Amino acid sequence: SVAMNLARRWPANQWPSAKAWFTSLCSRGAGILEVSRMAAALERWGQDRAGAKMAAEAMDFDGDGTIGWTDFIAACIDLGGPEFDALLREAFDEVDSDGDGLVSQVDLGRLMPRDYAEGIARDVFQGLTGRTEPGARLDWPTFRGHFRGARLDW
Repeated sequence: SVAMNLARRWPANQWPSAKAWFTSLCSRGAGILEVSRMAAALERWGQDRAGAKMAAEAMDFDGDGTIGWTDFIAACIDLGGPEFDALLREAFDEVDSDGDGLVSQVDLGRLMPRDYAEGIARDVFQGLTGRTEPGARLDWPTFRGHFRGARLDW
C-alpha cells in the first residue's frame, strides 16, 4: 500500500510522539505490539470493543497477530497532509509504467500489497475514476484528490 511504502522510509525521529506511544504499548520491548494489546489501548481511549478490534486487526498488515513499527506508522499516517505531496507524487510516478502521467488499473495494483486480489485494484480504480475498461487511466490530480478527500479529523 502507499502508506506502507511511505512508512518504510519514515525515520522514527520524524514523529517522536508516535514513537513514544508505540514504545509505551510494546510489552516485549522488541518493537512488536500484539494486536490484542493495541485493541485494548484503543478501547481504553474510547473506541467501542468491536471497532477497536477491527482497527487493531487492520494494523496487522501481514496477519501474524502483531503490529511492527512500520505497520503502526502506516496505519497512523494521514496521507492527506501537504507534507506527503512529494512522496505521493513519487509513488504515482514509480507505477506510471509508460511515463505519460497517467496510471492504469494494472499500474495502480502495483501500489497494493502483493497478496491483495486483483479485484481490489479494479474496485479501487473504479472508485477513483468511475471506469474499468482496459484503456481507462487515472491522472495525478485525481490520485492526489483521493488522499486529500480522506483527511482524518483527530
